Amino acid sequence: MGRTAMFWMDIWCGNHPLKQEFPRVFHLVRQKERTVADFMRNYAFSKE
Repeated sequence: MGRTAMFWMDIWCGNHPLKQEFPRVFHLVRQKERTVADFMRNYAFSKE
């Protein structure tokens, strides 16, 4: 799912797209058309 689900546009976390849940943050984002997998790959959390 994460390979094709769009991070901001698709419903993958909760009941609404993140762009609706966080409209102010969405407005500030430059790369709006990225997949969940892209986001996780580029901004992976390090294990501490």
